[in-house]
Amino acid sequence: MLHPLLSIVFAFLIAEGGVCSIPSDYMNSVSHTDGGITYTFAVDKFYYTDQDTIRFCYLVENTGTDTVTFDFDTEEQCAFRVYPDTCTSFCQAGCLDSALYYEPVIVHLYPSSFSLPPGQCRSYSSSWHVGTRVTPGPAPTPGKYRAFGGLWRNDSSPCFGQLIEPTGLSVDFMIEGIPVGTDDKSWGEIKGIFK
Repeated sequence: MLHPLLSIVFAFLIAEGGVCSIPSDYMNSVSHTDGGITYTFAVDKFYYTDQDTIRFCYLVENTGTDTVTFDFDTEEQCAFRVYPDTCTSFCQAGCLDSALYYEPVIVHLYPSSFSLPPGQCRSYSSSWHVGTRVTPGPAPTPGKYRAFGGLWRNDSSPCFGQLIEPTGLSVDFMIEGIPVGTDDKSWGEIKGIFK
């Protein structure tokens, strides 16, 4: 079930002249080059708690010699998702229902496109506070998770769209040490938990 009132805005920029790189504080990244285009996906850390914010960054860089153009059926061009690590692909059966986070959640059915001359890039970024519930999936618990990012196309698949091949990438990370909520607990209950 998608949340129609939740609006996510992607930030993007076009960088020129060798400035095409993931920010240096994004430690957890993966890249793939195909046909003169390098795709890079990163999150800022390897370990999070529910007090942290995960920052996502996706970069498309033209490392070839020809200008390339990407066309989309929607205004939304990139997608980010966080699944349990048992999900090994973006559109694996049942994974959307177990997603901790996904975007886009609203689709604007207006075509869009972008062109990249050689040496230029486009980056997309977003963020999610781990303790904020934004999908019908489960609340985060300590464990291993997989984040996916890539150029995205809307379709009627059960996983609400697909990553365009070969742009889809994923990185693994951990959610650890999730604090116990204390709002509705007595002091005795809290002491009992931490014996």
